[in-house]
Formats: sequence, C-alpha cells, structure tokens
Amino acid sequence: MEEVRSGRRAYVVMDQLHREMLDVTLDAFGITGLSAAEKDYLELGWRRLPPWPDVVEGLARLKKALPGGGASNGNVASVTEMAERSGLPWDAILGADFVRT
Repeated sequence: MEEVRSGRRAYVVMDQLHREMLDVTLDAFGITGLSAAEKDYLELGWRRLPPWPDVVEGLARLKKALPGGGASNGNVASVTEMAERSGLPWDAILGADFVRT
C-alpha cells in the first residue's frame, strides 16, 4: 500500500492490493495449494466483517436528521457490498477510486 500511497506505483483498487498482500502472506507462512476460489474468499473476507455493535443504530438515528455516507480508502464497489451486507444506512459512498489515491 505504501508503494501506491507514496506515488512510486500507480493507483490500483484496494481489492488488488488485498490480493497481492494475501499472496505475500501465504508465501511467508508457507501456505500452498489453495484454489483461486479459496484465495478469493480470503481476499474478500474484510467485506464480511460486521460493524461495531452500535454503528448501525447510531447511523440510523443520525439519518433521521441528516443524510449520511461513508468515505473509504476502498473502492466504491467493495464498500457498497460491505455496507449492504452490514445494513449500514448510507445515502452515499465516497471511495478512493473517485480520486485515485
């Protein structure tokens, strides 16, 4: 991620960086033999993480007064999936792919 952040590497979506970091991690621990589907499942695991217990309720309360949204260093498609899976009541999502950084 530092390579992209510093400008030494062109922007790529967070999903790509996660996949590259997964491959490095698997190599570092000597884990071999995973299928592409298994690697995809691991790579996309962060999308399945639940929000903190009070987040959905808090955002729903705020939404009664103001529109709400999220800003993320992830790409919009990924963050949208995470928000839908978690029930985050966002009106908009701003992702790194808009500013490519």
